Amino acid sequence: MNLAIILAALTALATTAGGLLALRARDRLHLVLGLSAGLLLGLVAFDLLPEVFHATEEELLHVPVVSVAIIAGFLALHILEQFAGPHEPADSDYGHDHNHATNIAGTLGALAMGGRVFLDGVALGVAFQVSNALGYAVFVAILVHAFSDGLNTVSLLIMMVLVLLIQCTVSQQAKVS
Repeated sequence: MNLAIILAALTALATTAGGLLALRARDRLHLVLGLSAGLLLGLVAFDLLPEVFHATEEELLHVPVVSVAIIAGFLALHILEQFAGPHEPADSDYGHDHNHATNIAGTLGALAMGGRVFLDGVALGVAFQVSNALGYAVFVAILVHAFSDGLNTVSLLIMMVLVLLIQCTVSQQAKVS
């Protein structure tokens, strides 16, 4: 059997296992998501950012280019969320009833996930071209990441369903009153 098919199947199984863990830990979902977010922020703050700042010394208007890139990325993500995401919290008391003609948040999310998975495959292919050891190391990283993708995706879906149920309950109670 082709190695690529085996590795892809293992990645899909890892994503499924992450989703199943989220379903099993529904009552402790806040702890799982808190751990996940804390690990990610710790990795970025204590490992990735110092390494990036150390690797480049280029400046733009006497400001490190890395800082400019981080701020530009944050602003781009913020603008995209304002454009594509919900513009009002679900539990807001200032809600107004109207329907948007289009809701592109789900489509953009699916496209982004598909693009990222494609780039994972490219990285894996390039890594195996360099050496088998590097290929397997990148595969393990992708496998762990796939597990967390399943965990986070199912956790967010569970939270969205809970919010919708609460909204429906509140709406029904308001109609009865």
